[in-house]
Amino acid sequence: MHMFAAVLWDFDGTLVNTEPRWAQAEDTLLARYGTSWGEDSHNFTGRPVIEVCQEMARIIDNGMSAQDVLTEFVAIVAQLNREQDVPWMPGVPQLLADLHEAGVPMAIATSALRRTVQPILDHVDPDWFGAVITADDVIISERPREGWSVLNEQGETVALDLEITPQLARAGLARDVIRFIQDTRKQAGLDVSDRIELAWDASGELAEAVEEHLGQITDEVLAVSATHAERGADWAVEPDLDLAVQVVKA
Repeated sequence: MHMFAAVLWDFDGTLVNTEPRWAQAEDTLLARYGTSWGEDSHNFTGRPVIEVCQEMARIIDNGMSAQDVLTEFVAIVAQLNREQDVPWMPGVPQLLADLHEAGVPMAIATSALRRTVQPILDHVDPDWFGAVITADDVIISERPREGWSVLNEQGETVALDLEITPQLARAGLARDVIRFIQDTRKQAGLDVSDRIELAWDASGELAEAVEEHLGQITDEVLAVSATHAERGADWAVEPDLDLAVQVVKA
């Protein structure tokens, strides 16, 4: 029989099932402050702990922060794990014993806090696991890649690529063109629902942007036609863009 060289275990949901205890701890904490989940009792199952604590802080509504709730919440879970038997998943104790007897090194890596994990491990043969890594043992740092901006708040991370590609630049120019045409419509006294015939004059990158996004431009400014022509003396001009347009009610 082939034997593993080593085994790295996840903890909750693999070796043990403590989810009922977390649910019990939620009820205990809320009852301590004279409230309960009510109809929302199952809405937060499996959600990040900090989100659960934020919602409990909202329900308790006595000025406690989510961090205050988290501290008390974890303490209740730790107490339940300390006082109750290990909630093994089926077949796990025998499997661990067999692997240990066969001399297979084992370790645990879990995102749980050590103060909730350790009370369970105190009930387990200390020789089974050579190392236990919990969330307390890991420092997560983020270094944005060049040209990216990263924001991390309450465990959620959003990264934005700030590089302006030629395609994005042309899309931005097209938005500027639309804005200028809309302003020209207003200055001409047109109603917002009036259709127009559009003539425009531009060169270089701006002309490329207009040609590439002409369908979008005509749709948004309600143009039934759009003609690239030499600008006239009475055309509206946007000097920063070197753009000239003529807007006529269709």
